[in-house]
Amino acid sequence: MKERRSDFDVTNTVNVIDPQMVCGEVCRLLQKTYPDINLKAVKQLFVDFERLYTGKLDGYRACETPYHDMMHALDVALCTTRLLSGFDLREDRIGAFEAVLGVVVALLHDSGYIRKTGQHRYRSGAEMTKIHVTQSGNFLAHYLPTLGLEHAVEACQQMLHFTGYEIPVDKIHLRDTRLYTLGAIIGSADLLAQMSDRCYLEKCRDRLYVEFVASGLASKDAPNGGFDSPEDLLRKTPDFYR
Repeated sequence: MKERRSDFDVTNTVNVIDPQMVCGEVCRLLQKTYPDINLKAVKQLFVDFERLYTGKLDGYRACETPYHDMMHALDVALCTTRLLSGFDLREDRIGAFEAVLGVVVALLHDSGYIRKTGQHRYRSGAEMTKIHVTQSGNFLAHYLPTLGLEHAVEACQQMLHFTGYEIPVDKIHLRDTRLYTLGAIIGSADLLAQMSDRCYLEKCRDRLYVEFVASGLASKDAPNGGFDSPEDLLRKTPDFYR
């Protein structure tokens, strides 16, 4: 049995720190599932994503959050595509166009952690943890028109909430049931991808705790009850997992 590599996905076949490798697998799955799909927007998305996270997109700094990093976003996008591909084996499909929106939302669901170059209120992206879903929605509002998807901004902003805790799932407003299901798939992928990471526990202890401290979520007054130390976060992780 081949040893699982820490920078590869759960199948040990896709390097999830390589945007173009993930893009290739995502496009392969989408093409297989929807033979007539137009992948131009998806391919441009991955190019822009890499520029954003490496600080090469005008107006934005590079990603600073050690846990919510490029690898996590790529892993979530890949997991979303796999879940969607399996779901759409049914006759009642979500659909090709909606699948493109799903990949966009999945890949950029944590873009709100990335600071703008002129943003001095926060000293790091981790300090924006409590507002990162809203910030991600603001980024999508600016970015989606560049892909010709300006009419999908509101729906994509709503789907983002499946990856956060600001709004209960049953309070998320999406009139199209297909988009609601798609949002649920993205939210599920967000959890599945991080929990199936070979280094999940180590990352919780050594990276996520750092973000919690910066955002105030490690304090005793935090809604989650806080954490005394990285080891305390590790001890409480099984409860979150369940």
